Amino acid sequence: TSPASINITSTASDSDGTVFKVEFFNGTIKLGEDLDGSDGWSFAWNNVATGNYVLSAKATDDKLAETTSETINIVVGDPVNVAPEVAITAPLNNASFTSPAAITITATASDSDGTVSKVEFYQGTTKLGEDIDGSDGWSFAWNNVATGNYVLSAKATDDKSAETTSETINIVVGDPVNVAPEVAITAPLNNASFTSPASINITATASDSDGTVSKVEFFNGTIKLGEDLDGTDGWSFAWNNVTTGNYVLSAKATDDKLAETTSETITIVVGDPVNVAPAVAITAPLNNASFTSPASINITSTASDSDGTVFKVEFFNGTIKLGEDLDGSDGWSFAWNNVATGNYVLSAKATDDKLAETTSETINIVVGDPVNIAPAVAITAPENNASFTSPATINITATASDSDGTVSKVEFYQGTTKLGEDIDGSDGWSFAWNNVATGNYILSVTAIDNLGAVSTSESVNVIISNQEPVFEESFVMYPNPSSDTSTIHSINITATASDSDGTVSKVEFFNGTIKLGEDLDGTDGWSFAWNNVTTGNYALSAKATDDKLAETTSETITIVVAGSSECRACSSYYSTFKQCKFYFT
Repeated sequence: TSPASINITSTASDSDGTVFKVEFFNGTIKLGEDLDGSDGWSFAWNNVATGNYVLSAKATDDKLAETTSETINIVVGDPVNVAPEVAITAPLNNASFTSPAAITITATASDSDGTVSKVEFYQGTTKLGEDIDGSDGWSFAWNNVATGNYVLSAKATDDKSAETTSETINIVVGDPVNVAPEVAITAPLNNASFTSPASINITATASDSDGTVSKVEFFNGTIKLGEDLDGTDGWSFAWNNVTTGNYVLSAKATDDKLAETTSETITIVVGDPVNVAPAVAITAPLNNASFTSPASINITSTASDSDGTVFKVEFFNGTIKLGEDLDGSDGWSFAWNNVATGNYVLSAKATDDKLAETTSETINIVVGDPVNIAPAVAITAPENNASFTSPATINITATASDSDGTVSKVEFYQGTTKLGEDIDGSDGWSFAWNNVATGNYILSVTAIDNLGAVSTSESVNVIISNQEPVFEESFVMYPNPSSDTSTIHSINITATASDSDGTVSKVEFFNGTIKLGEDLDGTDGWSFAWNNVTTGNYALSAKATDDKLAETTSETITIVVAGSSECRACSSYYSTFKQCKFYFT
């Protein structure tokens, strides 16, 4: 049937060589060829339209000799409409109803090459109705059906008007009768087991489609155990103190018209009391917990026995018993000490007072090699933001310790530049950094322990400044007070000034805060001639400025300029200037 897919196959052989190829023809039109006959000679001809065809095959051998097969004729016809399929799904064959019955007839209908346009429903040859929309299934509601025997069928019609009639089903609609109640035991389950002396609550469901259930009776075999006259809270009977044995239970429901129905039986077994094995579970350590060797591991578990007491709990690594706890008053546990590196599978086994045993689920733990703790290190001197004068000598000291080993050396850094190291901390860890030039520096130290772990301290900042000019000594020279002159003399103030990392550019001279003058050329010493000094007390100082404009002010000296009548009273003219009154006339 078109559009056809036709696989054309042939046999081809050559008695004195090999077949090179096989070509396939429709009449004189070549359809294709097969150059490899290892899996047979064939050609797949697809999408063949309606028509009559004459097929042949031509074989060519390895010496180019050709042979054409006999022709075969084939016919490709137009597609044939496939009739739909239909079957009644409800009611079931031989179903029974009570008049006046409401019967919903349902059917399945499908069409393999199209769609179903409608399904008609028949009683015998009488059409009852049809459904032209199968979106919610194909059905027909047949109402008020009178007493009688009926033969139902369904006929499906597809979109090309092909029709199929289903197989028939027979139903019976009878006169109204009292429907017996339904009853079934819901508990206990069939083959349930109990331990004597047992308390068994027998429950059942019971209903009556055309009335009410008046009572449900419960039986062991033919022996009535009891009954329930009020099903408002369900139908049940409490059977107590049941001894060891096998029992066959049933329930019988009676409706309001005295119709009775007995349920299917269930079988139960009541056995002798059985010792229940204890329950046990490891609570610590947790599964997949990790420890460091040599480890101390406290294994704890819960253990209980529902019908007795737990006698002991044993603790195992694999099959090796580690220990046991015979007193669970403070919980069940075992202290496992000095555990070496390795992987371990732990379990606990509880034994009850009747010697029943239960082994817990296993847990896995890992005890790893000890982890090297990095050393601790900190700079103790200089302090953060300490200041020095260049060229500076800075003694950097540090504390370094290792909680699980020893410190092998301490390295000292300025930024990322290593300044030096100390490999002997017996007298403390330190490094003397000499001739440090002017600048801002960030110092840190790195400690390395005996296993190569490294720690770096927090950094400290230090500032190195230019050295300020220094007065080696400042003094003034005065006229001899024994002079008999009556006029005021001049005071020549002189000073020494030097600069360790440059030159002094000037020295200024002051009385208090009043500048008296300055000396810009110290080649013959630094001095200033202060003339016409009147009587009074004076505080003199000198201020030196270097070539980088750093300034230093000397200590002050005090002088007294008095009248000539006081000059003979000064007996310590040549004593220390800062402690002596000087008298000038």
